Amino acid sequence: MEKNTRSEAAKVIPLVQTSEYFFDRGIKAYKRGNVKKAKRYIERVLQLEPENTVVLCQLAVILTDLGDYQQSNELLQSALQNANQESGYECHYFMANNYAYLGFFQEAKKHALQYINNEKNGRFSQAVEDLLEILSIEMDDIDEEENENEDRLIMQQEKAKLLLEMAQFEEAKELLHEIIEEHPEFWAAYNNLALAHFYTDEYEQAMIYVRKVLESNPGNLHALCNEAVFYFKTGKQDLLERQLTKLRVVYPISFDHRYKLGVTFAVIGEYSGAYRWLYSLYKKGAARDTTFLYWLSYSAYYIGHENLAKQAWEKLLVSSPEKKGEEPWNIAASTDSIQEVLHYIKQGEEEQFFGLYLLAQMENEERKTFLTKETEHFLYSPFLKTLSQDMLKSEELPRCLQIALTMKKSLQSEEEEKGIVYWYTLYNKARFTEIEMKNISAFAASVVYMFYQNLKRPVSQKKIAQEYGISLTTMSKYIKKIRSVSIVSV
Repeated sequence: MEKNTRSEAAKVIPLVQTSEYFFDRGIKAYKRGNVKKAKRYIERVLQLEPENTVVLCQLAVILTDLGDYQQSNELLQSALQNANQESGYECHYFMANNYAYLGFFQEAKKHALQYINNEKNGRFSQAVEDLLEILSIEMDDIDEEENENEDRLIMQQEKAKLLLEMAQFEEAKELLHEIIEEHPEFWAAYNNLALAHFYTDEYEQAMIYVRKVLESNPGNLHALCNEAVFYFKTGKQDLLERQLTKLRVVYPISFDHRYKLGVTFAVIGEYSGAYRWLYSLYKKGAARDTTFLYWLSYSAYYIGHENLAKQAWEKLLVSSPEKKGEEPWNIAASTDSIQEVLHYIKQGEEEQFFGLYLLAQMENEERKTFLTKETEHFLYSPFLKTLSQDMLKSEELPRCLQIALTMKKSLQSEEEEKGIVYWYTLYNKARFTEIEMKNISAFAASVVYMFYQNLKRPVSQKKIAQEYGISLTTMSKYIKKIRSVSIVSV
């Protein structure tokens, strides 16, 4: 008898948590006034049914109750793409309410009329009539100039985006500062301003604007993505990994958020995450611009979907024929050494210098091909950008790379990267001083000696001097010069 009781107690009755289960729980929580809990349940439903228009609209309503009107409208825009005619008109009703809350009365009126002109007897028709009456009163109290300001803000933001796409960063900054001055809580302008500063190598200023957004709007996905890219481009690996931990669990609903998150993952080299979100848009036919197709092709290729990668690239070439030759498979089909360079070029600043060092050992034409096609996407340091441009313009390598290559003969393969990075750290300090670097051999010999000393390895100055064909006196002089710059530990 006891045995049977234990057997019964050990049975586990599985709870099948379907989308209907989560939706029902979400609606019950919403009706009880627990809006945040309702949001969590409905978001779970969307993970199971990402294109369900009813669920998108329900989450949009919840976001409106939470005061997140802009994100609510982004969801409603996504819902419009999948909605049937009737539910599509209802999306306009919800958007009209959101724009009214935001104070964009012209936009609110436009969407309200879109609903009422098509659904005169719809279930929200009376509510829309009431909203139009309120909007009429509000707009009577606002002079014509303020109505024009609303339209002007939308036009200014679109113009700022265009300026960024055209790489007219100074003009974009000026316009975005103007937008922020007039609309101090318009976060999209702050995000674009952060990008403009980043593209002009003003990294600290870029981070200031990103953090300003996140202080007031902690869940702003554009700011979180920008912050991740900034960490990646400035080589802050620990901070980047912490940020990626947050982004990997984000489940974006709107077109705009999926696009942003997908491109962010692609830039960082997380191709599986990039493919997940970019392909979800591609299936819907929702995006076809150059940037989208470029990163879709790369992410698809690097996770094994070669046919899709080629389809996307063919579409890209229709609008951007100048991209011919930049296909991901062209890079992958190159020599193993090119792959190794690409691996380093996608990392932090010190690793990128090592990548350029590897590149410097290749044939001039192969080097120039790689520099033309790849480095523009990954190099972020102003100095490394200049260095790569110098490598492209001239067959004679810059002095810092000549010294690195001269060091190669003394470095064992397992310590080569560490030794070259050690030199780059020294050089980054020495280049701001008056130390001349004309004697390539003396510099290389001295750095090698200091490197091995840092490794606590017994090494003879005399032996290294002989290896590099310089006198012991010359080597001692250069060691003293380099040590005057800074002490660098390996």
